[in-house]
Amino acid sequence: MIAKHCFSSFFKSLIMAVVLAMASSVHGAGTAERDAV
Repeated sequence: MIAKHCFSSFFKSLIMAVVLAMASSVHGAGTAERDAV
């Protein structure tokens, strides 16, 4: 049960990261990523 919950939240954050990466690549510059680093 707990492991399943951890995997679920990890999967959600992974999807969020992919969505953000796709959105920033659509915007083109990717400046937000560089600022975050």
